[in-house]
Amino acid sequence: MNQQQFEALLHEEGEVCISIILPTSRFLPERRTKQLQLERAVDRVKHKLHQHYTREQYVHFTKKLTEITSSIDFNLNKDGIGIFVSSRIEQVIYFDFPVREKEQVAEFFSLRELIHYFNLQVEYYLLELDEKHARLFRGMRDYLEEINDSDFPRINDDLFEYSSPTKRSLIRDLSNVMTLEEDQSVLEEVKKDFLIDVDDLMELYLQEDTPLVVMGTEREVSYYKEISNYTENIALAIPDNNTEHSVVELSKLVWPQLKLHLQNKKDALINDFEEKRRMGLAISGIQDIWIAAKEGRGAKLLVEKDFSFSGFVNKDRLLLYLSETENANQYIPDAIDEIIKNILINKGMVKIMENDALKPFGRMALILRF
Repeated sequence: MNQQQFEALLHEEGEVCISIILPTSRFLPERRTKQLQLERAVDRVKHKLHQHYTREQYVHFTKKLTEITSSIDFNLNKDGIGIFVSSRIEQVIYFDFPVREKEQVAEFFSLRELIHYFNLQVEYYLLELDEKHARLFRGMRDYLEEINDSDFPRINDDLFEYSSPTKRSLIRDLSNVMTLEEDQSVLEEVKKDFLIDVDDLMELYLQEDTPLVVMGTEREVSYYKEISNYTENIALAIPDNNTEHSVVELSKLVWPQLKLHLQNKKDALINDFEEKRRMGLAISGIQDIWIAAKEGRGAKLLVEKDFSFSGFVNKDRLLLYLSETENANQYIPDAIDEIIKNILINKGMVKIMENDALKPFGRMALILRF
């Protein structure tokens, strides 16, 4: 799923927007069970359509659901699927993180799993080093692509030249005094100069917040961290003496570690929220967050991935009520989805947190623009 497809799902509104989220399995014996689970989920959605919508809508969307679910590939090695159907959209998305089963028929799509997907959809670079070569890869999740341009792959020509027996013999003949230690020192300087040249080229690829993974022999990784102008970008340093990995092997080594790093960075978001709250620039409590999101004051929303909250709204939907009143009698099955949608439409950010990470704050927290 790309950004354009996500924007289409975000902005889709209508009388019928169907979202089905279903855990799948990476193990073959369980996949038939998951197929049956999907069939039951679709049946529950059909029942909702039959109960609450017109005969024409029931027939139209039942046909769409039958068509789209028949195309699902349970043999893909993924943890979950999302099915999104409206009058204009039919989309299946495969998730490589655990999801909780749910079905929703509403005026807009359930967005939480999609946002979690995009929270992990970070472009990064992998720099693989040894003393003679530098390879650069562009990554997105578990997909890596090696860069082949005028800069990379890069070869340390000076090291090859200096290391040649003829060249080193000539240098010794000319100096007559170069000791073994001095010879080794020159070699080390040649290696460091190569890494400096490589680091200078990274300006062409790295933005301020682009994660960089550095991988290679322990010495080269250590040298690079010493001389680099991009230490703030270095998300991971992975010592590995094998510099002949295939792209597939590199992906399997790097992505699980980088994914964990990105998830751990969320702890810093909680610290940021607490600091902003002391300054009066952050709030918790679902009713206050509802109002701030409606008013466009939300800069960054933190919400637990499985937190849901039903409530009631009045005609203009400006206030959220915990129970039905005379003025607020329109039921909404999950207010969290509407809060998320309002934050995103007003150009705010949403970060999906692990369950219980925000328990002290009522499961969600909002950093304000003003």
